[in-house]
Amino acid sequence: GGAIILLLLSGCSFKLIYNQLDWVVPWYLDDYVSINPEQSLLLDQRLGDYLYWHRREHLPDYAQFLDDLATTAENGLTRDEIDQALTRLRFFVDELVSELARPVADLMLHLEQAQIEELYDNLDQRNQHYHERYVAPPEKQRRQKRSEGMIKFVARWVTELDSQQKARIERWSEQYHPLGDAFLESRKYWQSQLRKLLEQRAKPDQIEVGLTRLLQQRSNLPDAEATKKYEQNVELLLQLYLDLDRSLTSYQRNQLIRNLRSYADDFRELAATG
Repeated sequence: GGAIILLLLSGCSFKLIYNQLDWVVPWYLDDYVSINPEQSLLLDQRLGDYLYWHRREHLPDYAQFLDDLATTAENGLTRDEIDQALTRLRFFVDELVSELARPVADLMLHLEQAQIEELYDNLDQRNQHYHERYVAPPEKQRRQKRSEGMIKFVARWVTELDSQQKARIERWSEQYHPLGDAFLESRKYWQSQLRKLLEQRAKPDQIEVGLTRLLQQRSNLPDAEATKKYEQNVELLLQLYLDLDRSLTSYQRNQLIRNLRSYADDFRELAATG
């Protein structure tokens, strides 16, 4: 569920990807655990039911949200309006992740012990990859990559940025608190809780309840200092988006509005296909 929103945020061809989720999700899952044919059939059924429900229940809300945001953006966005939009997006992600607890728990209950061990090994490998990408490199290099990523992300919505807009993003990347180590610690703790939960697979009800709780707490940071820095990062991001919105040319603003309404149309079309 959360990946669906993130695909939207990345500026990808959402309609194309959404219509292929029935094979994209199993392909993604295969990076963590190899499933047998019987489990694959179970996953296909659960995923099909979920996507059918998701089209009807959530895609119209996404379309309305984007249409409303496009209308608001016509005359420029205020800080509060940007904050409300980001809060709404986080709500969509949290809502969908929580709703995925039942089908995920269902699959977990059908995993064999060898598959559980494979899952643990792959999670450890992903943690190492995360460390190599977001923790180990020199801070200057990490900030540069963050700046380049943000420039690319914004350009997908408003077309090419001018030198002043790029410079504003570079200043933001210099102010941003790197939290890769804190997120890695949080991620490892989350995975340790998942291991404890999977030891209770003989108790199906506890698995679903526990997994729902875990999914809702997936972003907890390890201490008060990291939480404070994260909150400061949120403020810096809000100010960046506000400054960029104020700097948009008429052409860039029109492109932003056109892209928002185009995604809204995609959501409505997908919802209508059932």
